Amino acid sequence: MRLDPCDTYTVLALTQQKSQLDYVVVAQQSGIYCDMLEATFTDMAGLHTRL
Repeated sequence: MRLDPCDTYTVLALTQQKSQLDYVVVAQQSGIYCDMLEATFTDMAGLHTRL
């Protein structure tokens, strides 16, 4: 997750390569406001959170 200059976030979903230390970006969404972070994470990861 990265805070952009326009006060929105860019959220990245990463996966680790098997038996390597490298990560690969599998999904990216930009322009996410703070109140959208929980729903964005749930959509991308399939995991539910509570803030």
